[in-house]
Amino acid sequence: MVDQLIALTPQGDKLLLLDDGDAAASKTVLDKMAAGTLTADDMLRARGTLAPWMASVTFGGPELRTVYIGSLMGTTIAYFAAPVAGLPMVHWK
Repeated sequence: MVDQLIALTPQGDKLLLLDDGDAAASKTVLDKMAAGTLTADDMLRARGTLAPWMASVTFGGPELRTVYIGSLMGTTIAYFAAPVAGLPMVHWK
């Protein structure tokens, strides 16, 4: 619900690649989730603009260097060029 795209390194470090969330709404979601008081209205307010309610990520393009971000509330598919190539999906073999 905070619309952040993160990567985990092999060493266990967390890298924030994209933060498209609303900071105040994201804090509310996290605080209320911890307290057990989160509501649907809180979740609806906590969404970004590029890929609201990010739901998936995949690599595509000729060299697997385009990252596509799927979302549950978006009307388009956000994408960006990656500095490294992704891996092909296992069912492509």
